[in-house]
Amino acid sequence: MAYTDKNYFKEKITEKELYNLLKDDAGTPQMTYLDNAISTADEFIDSYLSKRRKIVPLTGPVPEMVKECSYFVAMDYLHERIQYVDIPQRIRDNYDVAVNWLKAVADGGVTLPVEETDVDTGVWFESEPFRFI
Repeated sequence: MAYTDKNYFKEKITEKELYNLLKDDAGTPQMTYLDNAISTADEFIDSYLSKRRKIVPLTGPVPEMVKECSYFVAMDYLHERIQYVDIPQRIRDNYDVAVNWLKAVADGGVTLPVEETDVDTGVWFESEPFRFI
C-alpha cells in the first residue's frame, strides 16, 4: 500500500500541473512516472521509519504527516525528472521539511502517531507430535 496516490496529488495540485509533471517526450501523460515517484518516496520514508519501527511500511491509517512527506518527496522527484536545474523553491523547501521531519522521527525527537504493531520476528517451528513406533 502506498502512502499517497493520484487522488492525493489531485487534492494538492491542479490537473494541469500534474499533467505537466507526467508527460513524456510526446506530450502524453504517463502514470508510471507518478507511480515510480510515489514508490521511491515511500521507500525513502521507510528507510527513516525503520530506525524506530521493526515493521515498515506502515499499515492501517497512515498519519497525515507521512502522506505529506510522501507527496513532498515525490513532487521533488517529478520536478527533477523534467527540470533538474529549475526546480521551484517551494518544492525544494517542502522536500527539506519532509527530510527534517523524517530525521527527527528517526532520532526519536518526534513521535510517529501510529499504533505500535511490531511483533516478535523470531523463528517458529511446528511439527507433528513425536510418536513411538
